[in-house]
Order: sequence, then structure tokens, then C-alpha cells
Amino acid sequence: MKFYRRTHAFLLCVILWMSAYPTGLLAAENPDPSRDVRLTLSYRDNQIPLVGAQFELYLVASADTKGKLTVTDAFRSFHVALDQDAETWKTLASTLEGYVRRDQLTPTDSGVTDIRGHLSFPNLTQGLYLVLGQRHLQNGYRYDAAPFMILLPSQDASSDEWIYDVTANVKYGVSQVPEGEPATIRRKVQKIWEDVG
Repeated sequence: MKFYRRTHAFLLCVILWMSAYPTGLLAAENPDPSRDVRLTLSYRDNQIPLVGAQFELYLVASADTKGKLTVTDAFRSFHVALDQDAETWKTLASTLEGYVRRDQLTPTDSGVTDIRGHLSFPNLTQGLYLVLGQRHLQNGYRYDAAPFMILLPSQDASSDEWIYDVTANVKYGVSQVPEGEPATIRRKVQKIWEDVG
């Protein structure tokens, strides 16, 4: 009788432990560290490709063989917190853009979109990247790409499989350039924190 109670208690503990974690977490394996990754940016205004738009890619944190992220030397002084949720990644991307522009950091890679509005970065190392776009003018409109963070490789939410060839649709703000307005306006801004931190 004691044997059955112990076995029953053990099985109940195992079931409770397994239910505490999403099934994907148990099934997920670490990404293959020997594989390079590719990032393709798609930059389009509905069906119109945005051609010749400039983008820069910055490696913020590299991944080790178990997928653990470590902030790179270039970004270490910015005290980047890697335990972010989806909403705070957006804030982090905007904050890091300010630091990158201020300190004129050298990008990991850069390029311009082709006639389809695509730009590919092949043979990247695994890790967390910041993607920045320059202001783009086309057909009387001004496009400002939103900065964003992307983890490479990415994990498919439904199958938990690692995706090594990732395509990202760039989000942007758009406004019409009024007649007679200069194409670009440059402003220098210095942000000063006046606190104990």
C-alpha cells in the first residue's frame, strides 16, 4: 500500500512539474552553434518596394554554444539588460540607436535595399542584433524606419524549431515632403541626465 502511495505521489509531482512549464520549453533544444544565420529585411510601402534605403546592423550580444547571450564590448558600457519582454525591446532599440549615433559606432554590416525592397545579411554569427535604418526619400515621401532588435536564429512559436534564415518586415513612419521643403534637415541633440545615476 505504501508503495502505491509513493508511486502515486511521485507521478503527481512529475505531472505538476511538467504542467508548470510550457510544452515548447521542454521540447526546445539549443540552436546549432555551428550554423551561420541570414537576415533579410523587407522594406515596402504596401506593394511598392522602397529601393536604395540604407540599413546598418549591430551585434549587441553574441550567443555561446548553449545559446546564452553575452553583451559585446561595443555595447557593454551602455549597461544593456538582456532580460526584456517584447515591449521593452522596442524601448531598448530606440535607446541604443541614440547611443550608436552619438558614439558613431561601426556597424557589423550595412547595405541598401534592392529593386524588390530587400536587403540580405548572409553569414552572420548567432546573437542579438540592433537594426537601424537611415531616412529614405522616394516619390515625394519621407520614410523613417523604426529601430528594432532581433535574435538570430529565431524560434518558431508554434513548432519550436530554430529558423536560421530569417526575414523581417521593417516598420516605418511615412510623411509627404511638402513642396519647396529641403529633402533633409540635420539637427544635433545632446541628452543630459541630471540625476544620481
